[in-house]
Amino acid sequence: MNDDRGQAFSRYVAIELVASAKRQGMTAGRLAALSGMHPVTLSNYVHGNGGAMAQSVVLRACEVLGEDPGALVARAYAALVRDLGEASAAQTGLTVVEGEGYPDDTPPGSPSPGPQTARRRAGRRGPAGPALS
Repeated sequence: MNDDRGQAFSRYVAIELVASAKRQGMTAGRLAALSGMHPVTLSNYVHGNGGAMAQSVVLRACEVLGEDPGALVARAYAALVRDLGEASAAQTGLTVVEGEGYPDDTPPGSPSPGPQTARRRAGRRGPAGPALS
């Protein structure tokens, strides 16, 4: 994935977290403290200076807020697409193996089957999964 796009996405997630906190009458500093991070760290994420936000941090903050992490991430992604457009295959760096539906560089140990598993499964039971575009 393009690092700039990934950092932008992390920023949008942080902005969604802070907006949710404010809707609930909570300050960003209080959200940070209750989520186990320093307020400056959250501020850095919001301003695009914090790098990628760990999933565990997003989960803790969502649980503090009573937010569904999936819904919050979906809102952040919708804002990213609105502002930066859809990602192209060239931007993601993924290569789709025709008819298999999985990138040819699926990391070992990932929950999605890799290309060898996808090929074996496709031969026995039909397509291995949805095609990536």
